[in-house]
Amino acid sequence: VNRPADAEAAAFADACERRPEFVLTEPLKSLFLDSVDYDPKLAARRMVTYWDMKYFLFGRDRAFDNATLDSSVMEECQQDIANGLVVQLPGVDSFGRGLVLVNVSKLPSPLDEATQNRCLKLLWYVLHLTLREERVRKNGLVLIHNMDGFKSEHMKVHMLSKMAIMLEYCLPLKLVAMHDCCEQKVRWLLSVALPLFKWLMNKRLRLRYLVHYGSAEDIYSALKVYGITK
Repeated sequence: VNRPADAEAAAFADACERRPEFVLTEPLKSLFLDSVDYDPKLAARRMVTYWDMKYFLFGRDRAFDNATLDSSVMEECQQDIANGLVVQLPGVDSFGRGLVLVNVSKLPSPLDEATQNRCLKLLWYVLHLTLREERVRKNGLVLIHNMDGFKSEHMKVHMLSKMAIMLEYCLPLKLVAMHDCCEQKVRWLLSVALPLFKWLMNKRLRLRYLVHYGSAEDIYSALKVYGITK
């Protein structure tokens, strides 16, 4: 994968200059190539976007720090982790795909831009956890949003747009489906938000995006159709 030579590649170029042994390893290149079915141009673009997002979330000075639950780089996310805002579900679905759950009701308030970035950092961390499993790297990831408790204050374009970039153009993973699940009482509000959500998605993800309404039993039955039996 050659280095793209455009203005958007500033973070990637800086990372290559500072830590080439970290950025340009063959296993990392292979990971990005595999995530886009071995298209070198798409892999290069994804690597560029990856480092741009990583510099944005962690800053230039912390971009190479090892993010673990007890590391200082994740210190500000500890309460959100304890609250279960973003959770890697154990095991895989019936197709061998990883599962990540986002509990929207656990979003902190007030949801200012700094808090939104903190939530994005936690999502970044949990998504990286899934990449440790070979079967998830091979079969892909399913993202589930528990939309119970969804409020108008959660419709933050900054956070949603960064999340879309992270999922679709950035991380070396295959997002194969996204399910929004909610009870009937927030259906009207979610229906208002859906055009914004879909506008932020690319065509591929829009085709893999599903919304399920109803009781817990209704949603469980709907998810079972797609191989999610937990």
